[in-house]
Amino acid sequence: MWSFLKRSVALHDDPPAPEPRTRTYAGETGLVEITAPAAPGCPPSAEEQAHHRFLTANWPRLAAAAYAGFRRHGIGMVVIEKRPRETPAVIDAFEPHDLAYATGMGMWTQRPPHSSAPDWLDEQFQTYEPLEAGLFLFRSGADADRPPDAPHRPPRPYHAAGTPAPPDALDQARAPFN
Repeated sequence: MWSFLKRSVALHDDPPAPEPRTRTYAGETGLVEITAPAAPGCPPSAEEQAHHRFLTANWPRLAAAAYAGFRRHGIGMVVIEKRPRETPAVIDAFEPHDLAYATGMGMWTQRPPHSSAPDWLDEQFQTYEPLEAGLFLFRSGADADRPPDAPHRPPRPYHAAGTPAPPDALDQARAPFN
C-alpha cells in the first residue's frame, strides 16, 4: 500500500525510473529468466553474473525452496549465503551455500547509497506470482576472499522464473521420498 501511495503522489517532474535488467538463460531443465534491479550505465558485474549462473544451474532446487517457503510462510524470498572457503571439498556448487526463507513483512535489507534495490524488492513482494517465479537474495556473508578492510557488499535481490515452475519443482523434489 505504501509503495502505491508513494507512486501516486510522486511529482510528475521526476524522471521515469530506469527499467530493471532481465536476462534469459538455457538451463538443464529449460529456460530461466532472471531480473535484477536497474543499474543505469553499469553492465552486470562478475558477482551478478556468478549469481545468474548459480540460479540457472540450480533452478529446480531453488524454485522448490521458494515455493515451499511461500506455502509455509507466505510471500517472501529465498536468502542465499555462501559459506567461507574453509568448507571441505564439495560435490557440487549448491553445497557450499546456506539457504533460508525470509518473509516480506519488513524491509530489513540495507539501503546502499544510490541503490533502488529495496524499492524494487518491495514492488516485487507486491507483484510477483509465486506459482510462476521466486525471489532470491544473495548475501555476501563472511566471504573468505574479501580482504578485512574491504567494505561490506550489500545484498543482491533477483526475481527468477523458469522451467519447471515452482510448484512442479517442489513436486519433483518430493517425488523420491514418496
